This record gives sequence, C-alpha cells and structure tokens, in this order.
Amino acid sequence: MSDVRFTGEYLFEDFLESHQAAAAKRRLAIRVVICIVAVLMLVQESWIERSLGLVALAYAFFVSGWIFRWLVKLQWSAFRASNKQTADFRFGGEGVTSVDAEGASSLVSWEQFTRWSEGARMILLFRSPHLWLMVPKRLLREKQLDALRAMLKDRVG
Repeated sequence: MSDVRFTGEYLFEDFLESHQAAAAKRRLAIRVVICIVAVLMLVQESWIERSLGLVALAYAFFVSGWIFRWLVKLQWSAFRASNKQTADFRFGGEGVTSVDAEGASSLVSWEQFTRWSEGARMILLFRSPHLWLMVPKRLLREKQLDALRAMLKDRVG
C-alpha cells in the first residue's frame, strides 16, 4: 500500500463538522433527556412548570445548536491562533506523520487510533472520544481517498 499525503488549509466548516460528528451521540443523549424532562413538566398542572417545559423544549431543539456552534467558534479562534490551520499529513506504513507550521514532524502509530469514521466531507481518526484527527476530503483526490480508506480499514479496523 502506498503512502497518502495531503496538505492544505482547514476551514471553519471542516472544524465544525468534525466537532458535530465527534459529539453527535452525546448531544443526542442530552437532547433526549431534556425532552423527557420537558414532557414531564408539560403534563403538570402548574403554569410555571408548563412554561419551564416549553423553555426546555426550545433549548433542546433551537438554542443548544446555537450554543454548540458558538463554543466551536471559540475553539476555532484558539485553533487558528495556535497556527494549526494548515494541514500537512502523510499516512504510511508506520502511522500518520504530521508536520506543523515550524516544520517539526511527529508520528502517531496506527495502534494509537481507536476507530475512524467517514462523513460527507470529512474523515475522522480517533485517538480517544475527545481527540481526533480531521481529514477534509476536499484536500484529497479520489484515488488518494480510496487508498486512505483501504489503509484505514486495514490498520484501524
């Protein structure tokens, strides 16, 4: 299997999608709990409890998405400030080698990745539930994407 290398700039949309994918199960679980509590509050006789139930539903379906995007935007500002917006990675036999803005390289072996997932615009490689490497598909040619998928299936599972 040949190495796959890509370089390019991360965009906010890449960063947001990676966070949405990584937090999807947790966000869904929180919304389900809020909705259950809200429904229980809506069947109460007190107008205060019903009002709080409506507020909880509004939070679950509308406000939480805005807050999530705002928090990711804050993280994006820190990400860009630390000069990590440039992606330079090589996927090879030993693992994933990254090169930072100063030219220093680091290697993460395949054994350190626990899983990977693929979305419409992004491939994520997880080292833990809260630590992942994002690979925007727009930075790879179709041949490179196929080679990367094969490598990930073989090395990560």
